[in-house]
Amino acid sequence: MADGIVISTNTPWDGQMNGYGNVILIAHSVNGTVYTTLYAHLDSMSVTAGQSVSKGQTIGKMGSTGNVTGPHLHFEVHKGGWNAAKSNAVNPMNMLP
Repeated sequence: MADGIVISTNTPWDGQMNGYGNVILIAHSVNGTVYTTLYAHLDSMSVTAGQSVSKGQTIGKMGSTGNVTGPHLHFEVHKGGWNAAKSNAVNPMNMLP
């Protein structure tokens, strides 16, 4: 999506994002607006909280952790911070090239 900063990495065992399995949250600034992306159900994560990441950088590997029936990437984009109610979720297709 865009360069950003890893906000957090969560595992199914930390109790913060049950059902999502291994999760990475990244904050991005796009044209002066902050967006948060969520990448869930990852098999592995190769970044840590506070780390700067670049557009196109590998941050983890798709998997089937959490409540899933098969391997896939659960991807969300939120204007501002992430929230479980998804009240600020935006269509990710509008954010991708």
